[in-house]
Amino acid sequence: MSRGYVYILTNEAMPGLVKIGKTTRSVEQRAAELTHTGIPFPFDVVAQAYSPDCSELEQWVHGQLSDCRVNTQREFFLCDVLKAERILEQAHREQVTVWLQDFLPDHIIERSEMTLDTSVPCIMATHVDLHPVQVIDAYSYMLPQEMAPAIKRMQDHISGVKKMEWLRPADGFDRVPE
Repeated sequence: MSRGYVYILTNEAMPGLVKIGKTTRSVEQRAAELTHTGIPFPFDVVAQAYSPDCSELEQWVHGQLSDCRVNTQREFFLCDVLKAERILEQAHREQVTVWLQDFLPDHIIERSEMTLDTSVPCIMATHVDLHPVQVIDAYSYMLPQEMAPAIKRMQDHISGVKKMEWLRPADGFDRVPE
């Protein structure tokens, strides 16, 4: 059992094929190594998943795509890239869920698109002299009508009507709340 990455690579010299492998080093390093094996174009990293047991995860993904495998001695699969990505993501989620149940049985994995970029609360905290956690907590106290001006400023910023400027502090974000 070894921690590492399971990756999906593509290469324009091999349309329709994806390479699904594992490495305990950088996926980019591995892709670069494979490029030097007589392939005319470099491999592109499409996806990667860090795993507590990359051998097991690789086997799960290979098993799910066994009907697409072009050679039992090689890790190339004739399948849609999105299908391979979806299978890797599902297998990774399953593996992590099993590990979580074994080691932290009272915890669950929650996936949400509603996350904040951590740099924004940190920058705001510096400007209002608070800890970033206090700034994040303040969001829960905002009423919709209080949020409307901020949304308008954001829309203006995105559309280029009026650009906002956040000055990043020089001293870092290491203050603690009082």
